[in-house]
Amino acid sequence: MIRRIALCVLFLAFTTFDAGAQTKIVLREKGPGPGPEILAGALARPYFVVAPLSGDYLVRKDSTYSQTLIVVGRGAIVEGTVHGDVIVIDGDLTIHPGAQVDGRAVAIGGGVYESALAKTGPVSAFRDFSYNVAATGDSFSLSYHANDDYTEGLKTLQLPGIQGLMIWSYDRTNGVSIPVGIDVNASPMKFQLTPRATYRSQLGRIDPWIGATANPSSNIGLSASFGRSTFSNDSWIRSDLVNSLHTISLGNDSRNYFRGTRGEARLTWFADSTVSILSAYLGARGEHDLSARPDTGATGGPWAFRGRRGIDDILRPNPQIDNGRIGSVIAGGAGDWLIETVHARASLDLEIGRASFDSIAGLVRAGDRNFGQLTFDGTVDFPTFGTQSLRFDGHAVLTTRGRTPRQRFAYLGGSGTLLPLDLLALGGDQLVFIDGRYNIPIESVRIPVVNSPLVITLRDAIGGADVGRAPAMHQAIGLRLSASFVYVEFMTDPATRKHKFGAGISLLR
Repeated sequence: MIRRIALCVLFLAFTTFDAGAQTKIVLREKGPGPGPEILAGALARPYFVVAPLSGDYLVRKDSTYSQTLIVVGRGAIVEGTVHGDVIVIDGDLTIHPGAQVDGRAVAIGGGVYESALAKTGPVSAFRDFSYNVAATGDSFSLSYHANDDYTEGLKTLQLPGIQGLMIWSYDRTNGVSIPVGIDVNASPMKFQLTPRATYRSQLGRIDPWIGATANPSSNIGLSASFGRSTFSNDSWIRSDLVNSLHTISLGNDSRNYFRGTRGEARLTWFADSTVSILSAYLGARGEHDLSARPDTGATGGPWAFRGRRGIDDILRPNPQIDNGRIGSVIAGGAGDWLIETVHARASLDLEIGRASFDSIAGLVRAGDRNFGQLTFDGTVDFPTFGTQSLRFDGHAVLTTRGRTPRQRFAYLGGSGTLLPLDLLALGGDQLVFIDGRYNIPIESVRIPVVNSPLVITLRDAIGGADVGRAPAMHQAIGLRLSASFVYVEFMTDPATRKHKFGAGISLLR
């Protein structure tokens, strides 16, 4: 009894005091694969240790860790700031809105549950293995073991989200989109079947969709999907959550849409290391596309707090596309790098396709056409002085000459890109956009309730879009003030002197 009390006191001391400088972790049996490599890399740098106890460890909203945080034998909830990695061993990692993790967010033997309102580096969850933990003096020794319970659990039927009801979205074309589904798992090759059905209130339609994935090895993935949905080439501007909030509150939907039935299959290769997460894929895609509401002259649409009747807001028409079929070969890759304090993400996607179009009254609208399109998206951010940081976002679309199907056009302008321009006023099959932001937190000015500092952001954005030729470039410079998730900003075009005030949700994409 005395021994148990003493052990509990020892563990409490580990978690109460800044024990990272004293408590060490020893990898007695590291194990194979990228997960152990990530852990070994973190252990080679300074870190804090949270010892095993009952209940999740809470990183409070007003707390800051200056180094990597490793939580052993329990789950963790992050609401504050960690200037490094957060690694949970044998537990789940939950990241709440407003949290900031500059490094990796990793769960070994558990899952990572992110918030779209939090900032994190690369995210990895390794459910198929964990470590046996033994306390020895002032250290913990870890011994690798495969998670057989997880492998057996893959044979079960699961309901994603809340009893099969997943996250809703809201936009001017679909209204509210309510997806429901189930996950069917099988242990051979980690096979998963994911049927879904999404109700779209403004269209009065239920869109069926089914996906399948398999992992024949730890670094090879197979995937296939088929179904009907509403698509957009402008999802890079804002996340689904942020775009939904802007639409319902301000009537400000920063996407153009088209409808389609699409089938796709991919072979993907993965590689993880202590500094990077890499993937590359090769596949094929076939689709039949149609223009989507609202069209010119629409008199009604989804409800919004403001802009419900605005021709530039909820009633803004989608550009008409070339209704028809596209068959294409697709390839690409993505990377997520964390080198010291520099975090970078990049993706490159290539599509080589052939389009044929629907006929009207027996007459073909246009002949078949071939096209090739390359899409790049990337981000790099790093600290500068103290808590200040610099971030660059970039997006580019480059297309071969000739008539590109209009469902492959991309757009710029307005809130989210170049504020002085009208929303999505620039469009075409050639697009370039670069957005630089210098963030200066004012720690002495903190917002009540959310306990967040006022952040001053100096912003400089440049971009353009056109059809069949290099676009003319437009610039917008200005100042943004943000508190927690909300911002106000002023941007001006130095060439035309056109300027505009804006407000919204200040989440980085």
